[in-house]
Amino acid sequence: MLKNRFGFNFWPSFTDLMLSFVLIVLIILFVVSKMIAAGTENLDRARRSQQSIETQIEQGIGKQYKVVTLSDRDGANINKEMANRQADVYIIDKLDRQTITFSDKVLFDSGQSDIKAAGYEILNVVGPIIAKNLDNIGEIQIQGHADISFEDDFNLQLAANRAIAVYKFLQV
Repeated sequence: MLKNRFGFNFWPSFTDLMLSFVLIVLIILFVVSKMIAAGTENLDRARRSQQSIETQIEQGIGKQYKVVTLSDRDGANINKEMANRQADVYIIDKLDRQTITFSDKVLFDSGQSDIKAAGYEILNVVGPIIAKNLDNIGEIQIQGHADISFEDDFNLQLAANRAIAVYKFLQV
């Protein structure tokens, strides 16, 4: 009846079209699942790398200095946590990066940009750990901070000089 009306048999063409559609959907699902699996694998590798760096730093300086590890993955307020836990070194894990922050008393004296002896001790441990893990590190930022007791221009120069001092030390 349909063949007479349209001049051809409609159902085989429709079946071929639907089968093609199902195959395309299956291929898309397969590709998406592979992409998700690859992303999960990369995330697991990044977490293992972060844990390795934390462990190495803790073993290297944990006896002389207080090291606190915080995670930003839980939505915790990092600044509040840092204020509650007075430490010499903070390791902050985030989904996209790991931050190593030194307290204001460890690396420099107030108003100075020369690294203290304690700063050299810590950087002599942290520097090689970073160097060993460069395969898993995409970017390194060194930020210098200043004191609030001085003029703005002096503080700006002081922060820059502190960052440069740490950079030069780690570069060697």
